[in-house]
Amino acid sequence: MFDHVKFGFSDYAASKAFFLKALEPLGVAVVSEGPPTYGVELSPQGKASLCLYQTEEILRNNSAEYSLGVSTRPR
Repeated sequence: MFDHVKFGFSDYAASKAFFLKALEPLGVAVVSEGPPTYGVELSPQGKASLCLYQTEEILRNNSAEYSLGVSTRPR
């Protein structure tokens, strides 16, 4: 299960507006935000999050950052 997925965009404001509007029917909202180089975390309450940030760097090989969450279950 993903904890969060992080993508960089050259047009941070447009990307943030697009994803907020597109994911609004799923209950996605801003849960935290910093300066554009830090970015914004979008998530439905208590679920995995999508993080967007401002970058001018050209990413090679479609790279992005993924973080996996681990839960423990009683045996």
